[in-house]
Amino acid sequence: MPRYVISSLLLVFLFSGATRTAVAVTVEELYVAEILTQSQTPLQRTRDAQKGMTQVIKRLSGTSNFADNAFIAAAIRRPDNYYSEYSYSAVERSGPDNAQTESPPDEQETGPYAEQEGESWQWIRFRFEPNLVSKLLRDAGLPFWGSNRPNVLVWIALGDGSSRQFLSESGMDAFNVELQRQAKLRGLPVYYPLWDLEDTAGLSLAEIWGSFLDRIDAASARYQPDTILTARVQQESSGLWSINWNVKLEQRWQINSVDIGTKQQLAASMIDQIAEEFSRRYAVDSSQRYLQMTIEGINSVESYALASRYLSSLSPVVEVNVVSVEDDIVRYLLSTEGRQDQLVGVIELDQRMTLLDSDETASRLWYRWLH
Repeated sequence: MPRYVISSLLLVFLFSGATRTAVAVTVEELYVAEILTQSQTPLQRTRDAQKGMTQVIKRLSGTSNFADNAFIAAAIRRPDNYYSEYSYSAVERSGPDNAQTESPPDEQETGPYAEQEGESWQWIRFRFEPNLVSKLLRDAGLPFWGSNRPNVLVWIALGDGSSRQFLSESGMDAFNVELQRQAKLRGLPVYYPLWDLEDTAGLSLAEIWGSFLDRIDAASARYQPDTILTARVQQESSGLWSINWNVKLEQRWQINSVDIGTKQQLAASMIDQIAEEFSRRYAVDSSQRYLQMTIEGINSVESYALASRYLSSLSPVVEVNVVSVEDDIVRYLLSTEGRQDQLVGVIELDQRMTLLDSDETASRLWYRWLH
């Protein structure tokens, strides 16, 4: 299964002996869906493809608010028009037996541990066509969130009334399993601290539990994440669980109220809210406009090619036209979708250019090329 979780081994490489510069993550396989199924009949395959297409649309739009959209409803009825290939594979069962039993009913069958005794479960994997799905979103008036996405550093403390613990990437607690599964479904690249000597010396479990945001912020500095997520998950006397979580976006903490439910419900709700917020910030609508962009510091043929290729790769950019080249300054006319501030936000994630000036009234941007 594809995963959108950055592994600890990769983090060891990134953070050994050097300070990491935060960059957005290019999320792969946004157009791929995997559904747990029991049958390979054509009828079941159509039903599975409908679930997979719904999964992909939610991931690409960043929102689940499309149930009443006529374009989307018509497309989901005929999902075979939108996928190019499918394949089956066996379920590899791992983790605690109860890790998925409390999932929300509409998501439970797609979970990694939904196999039931006496039933033969398998994965069906669909690959949907990017051009067709992207056009569908535009026709339906839904936003489009590209593959360039902010990474999320996760600090989680969990307590069951008698003890408390940190949650790490490899932890098999039901909350942790569901958090990673939901992050994958929504295309959110989440990763965990290393919990090496530097982390344990700089931040205690009690400080995460107590939401000491300044301390969490300081401990996160070595990772230089795009986004910081911290949460306290605790069991109530009723046996249900509550969560108090905070997320730092664009240098500001957002404090979220306590919710009650199962571990899986809380993890799913938290990830959904974060995905919706990211969609509002980074997903672009289909309204097109022209934008003048000047980039200085382009002092070679190679940097000119890299800059032009980079602009073409940005999800809000539809077309790139060179207006003039003078010394180390290149002026472009861009055809873009969405708002100007959304394009600025996407570029900030990569840190390949530094913003020198922005004029939304005149639709102008001025950057310095860094690479």
